[in-house]
Amino acid sequence: MIAATNPFSEHYKTISDLELLWILENTEDYQAAAVEAARQELQRRKLSIADLENVKAQLAEKKEALEIAKKKNENVRQAIKTRSLSIVESLNPIHAELPAAEKTLRYIIIIWTIFTIISVITDYSIVLFSLKEFPFHPFVNSVVLFPYVILPISLYFLLKREPLGWTLFVIFLIYSLFFGLLALKNAVTWKPSGIRWMDDAFKPSIFRTIRQLLLVGGPFYAMCRQHMMDLFLIEKKKMWITIGTTLLLSFLCFLGLTNQ
Repeated sequence: MIAATNPFSEHYKTISDLELLWILENTEDYQAAAVEAARQELQRRKLSIADLENVKAQLAEKKEALEIAKKKNENVRQAIKTRSLSIVESLNPIHAELPAAEKTLRYIIIIWTIFTIISVITDYSIVLFSLKEFPFHPFVNSVVLFPYVILPISLYFLLKREPLGWTLFVIFLIYSLFFGLLALKNAVTWKPSGIRWMDDAFKPSIFRTIRQLLLVGGPFYAMCRQHMMDLFLIEKKKMWITIGTTLLLSFLCFLGLTNQ
């Protein structure tokens, strides 16, 4: 009976002494036939004691390098895990001992982060169109893109508990309230054109506009309360300057749009 040929024998004639010794040192990772082929090939090469010791030294260096790399990877994974847990913990509002301002802030960050993601997904075509048209109508498209830019930036700085986060978020809220009130005015004073399909397509919804105003007005009220401003070290003077300046700029944006 002819003995079956070991499928690894020919290949193992082409690999290094170090690779052969690595297989024999890690037999649990290889098939029995592979281990046997490596053992036979190493015996066939008839290495001297000095050569074998040199290969063993290389093997020890390789193991040490792999162990160092493994520890580095583990440290990176642990750092990512710790960082992720700290972010989750910083957002978790369900703590009885948390101050009211901190709880409110965490709810705001969670809700508005979700809202931002949904807005980017649902308004993707609007954002993309505005970016493409920006070189031709920079002012109009700047007004359109402004909320999509300032909101995620403000949420980032709110998450870091920096005063800039409070300022940018309040600017976004005032800007949204201003144009929301204009939308409400248009919804209340809207009159049908007599063209049914056009009226059905473009009729503004008073209920939806009020809902959006409440969505923005609630956080605005919360951000301007004293305990929230204390959390971000915001003085009342700065609050009023932020509100007044944003209203003025929003009004100028409105005038600019009407003149386009």
